[in-house]
Amino acid sequence: MKRFFLRFLLILFLIIVANVGFLYFLVPERYTLLLIGSDQRGEERARSDVLLLVSLPRNPRDETILLTIPRDSRVPVEGELDKITHAYAYGERPDDGKLLGNVDLTVKSVEDFLELDINATAEFTFETFKEIVDSLGGAETSAEGVINGERALLLVRNRFRPGGDFARTADQREIFLSLVRKMNWQEVQRLRTEFETNPELRVHYPALETYTFGLWYILLHRGLTLGETREEVIPGHGETLYSQQLGQNAYFWIPDEDATRDLIASF
Repeated sequence: MKRFFLRFLLILFLIIVANVGFLYFLVPERYTLLLIGSDQRGEERARSDVLLLVSLPRNPRDETILLTIPRDSRVPVEGELDKITHAYAYGERPDDGKLLGNVDLTVKSVEDFLELDINATAEFTFETFKEIVDSLGGAETSAEGVINGERALLLVRNRFRPGGDFARTADQREIFLSLVRKMNWQEVQRLRTEFETNPELRVHYPALETYTFGLWYILLHRGLTLGETREEVIPGHGETLYSQQLGQNAYFWIPDEDATRDLIASF
């Protein structure tokens, strides 16, 4: 059985190599994953504490983009200007037994705001984030070396420090890259199973598009590697404005629409 399976993989590989030009047009130019860090506590409605867009290129010569969407970004949510973090708390939860937020409204709000398509989503809570970091042997940081899940959670959540939210989101991207660099095929399979079975983790992806892109990516990128990466944050400025939804003044990140459009067009 094992020999048959290996022969099958070899034949499949040869077919793909022989038709690599055809396969090129089957996969999207970029595969975009939205990472959603939920602030879920018990049974209460969760907001998105982290929104990180990961855009993987079809062409290995192009950059992988890590784009932070500040949680206080003031964008249309169900037709009203609101903090994008609230989209995760509104409406009905998906009836899948998961104590997580409204992923569909969050995806729609991000897609409408950035005018791009999201291929897949992965959601996690504070506790499951810590567990993932620890299961991969910790995260490597430039400032503190290898840190455990508890310390990593503190860094990705703490906005009340020099640099504020920019420092926090920079740590988010650094820790994400550190964890990805530790991944191998076995870890990918283990995490996929964990995301599908753990009530505090969830992943959505179109199977055919994902497997086709994944096979292409591994062949051309020579494994599970991100290659050259580029880190970005939605351009804009902070401002305190009256919030109709909250009934009081609140801090917002006001995106620069022209600069954001140019940024998205650049990749």
